[in-house]
Amino acid sequence: MEDVTEFVAKLKHPNEYIRREAAAALGKTRNPAALPALLEALQDGAVRVRRNVAVALGEIKDPVAVPALIAALQRWDEGACREAARALGEMKDPSAVPALIGTLQHRDVRVRQDAAWALGEMKDPRAVPCLSGALQRWDKEVRRTAAVALGEIGDRHAIPALIAVLLDNDEALRLNAARALGKIATSDPAPTLRFALPMLDRLWYRDPIYEAVQERILAATAGMKNLPLPASAPPPDAKSLPRPAATDVAHVDLPIPSVTNIEKVTVPVTPALGWWTRLRRALRGS
Repeated sequence: MEDVTEFVAKLKHPNEYIRREAAAALGKTRNPAALPALLEALQDGAVRVRRNVAVALGEIKDPVAVPALIAALQRWDEGACREAARALGEMKDPSAVPALIGTLQHRDVRVRQDAAWALGEMKDPRAVPCLSGALQRWDKEVRRTAAVALGEIGDRHAIPALIAVLLDNDEALRLNAARALGKIATSDPAPTLRFALPMLDRLWYRDPIYEAVQERILAATAGMKNLPLPASAPPPDAKSLPRPAATDVAHVDLPIPSVTNIEKVTVPVTPALGWWTRLRRALRGS
């Protein structure tokens, strides 16, 4: 590995620019020998130096730095906090999940967005309830990133919350939610995915993604015959979430199950499809 002695010495240079560049250079070496100096530099008085140090720790990806990065989520400026969240996402250490979940309540929207991204990278199901709640926030960047993160995690307990935003006014959020449902159909299919079909049927003309996800859900749930939903670890109750407005698409009242009786819910084998889907299939001869 590349020798880091010169860059480590520069971390104590009186010039802020030199310290900042030294931290960035140490990250690119990915040499664990630089960890003690970088951890000490986390206390640097210059904001930009601290940001570069957090980035460097994420590039080295040594678990020794995880506690210091978690502490950074609690006490630092927004810029360093963002880089710490992204570094933890790159390192994928499960011990950082609770801290990142707490960071979803940070005052800065960019920090919340990076925390949501990091939780998606970790693919830890513990983050599903909080990311599902983030879909109902007013910050569009956080909502979009939360939808992507839920797709990366691929847990069926996120299905009701993702369905609840399929008719949201934000087109990017709708697309991210649809893609997430498609990923869940591949990684952890469940009968509740069928509740998304009527909505996807009304959105297919906006983007090919919607029809592709609809076909994936149909294929993933084709063999499920009145399977009861799991009684353990129930998903968040989508009925408690505010229903998004739909000014440009028709409204569909979905029978999303409640948590209290989820173990008794069954889903019909053959979901009702809209006339557009039936026409498309007839034209294709399927």
